[in-house]
Amino acid sequence: MSVGGWLLSIVGAVGASAAMAQTVLLPAELAFQVLARVVRPDRVEFTYRVAPGYRLHPEGLTAHSDSDSVRVLRTEILGGAEENGQGAEVVFRVWLSGASAGRIVAEARGCANAAGVCYAPITSAVEVGRESLGARAPCKSAMFRSLAAMVGLCAAL
Repeated sequence: MSVGGWLLSIVGAVGASAAMAQTVLLPAELAFQVLARVVRPDRVEFTYRVAPGYRLHPEGLTAHSDSDSVRVLRTEILGGAEENGQGAEVVFRVWLSGASAGRIVAEARGCANAAGVCYAPITSAVEVGRESLGARAPCKSAMFRSLAAMVGLCAAL
């Protein structure tokens, strides 16, 4: 390789490194804010507010119960397309069967578009049972707890 070609390679590598250094990634709890709530005794919803420049993978949305008395029947995904650079809202509905209390856990996978970086799974949960009907439960999500406390969504942590 000539000296000129070698110098261009170094300049290109430094430029690429500088561009990567300028890409600041949001923490997962800010890039993918989640609110989990019981809608009806047989349905819960996990609403993900996705920051501009980030995306959730629909195939990465899963739900399960950690109790034998409550079972996930089916799921549905609504939304997800980013609108005018304003981010997106994805609603993950989970239909349940069973009469007892339990906990429904949702897992999502998301990435930063420009950086090509994907995050570890984002896990959140909501308690279900007669006493939780209509309850807002953002504090059950470990990823959302600190942000929720900052904006006053959690009554007691």
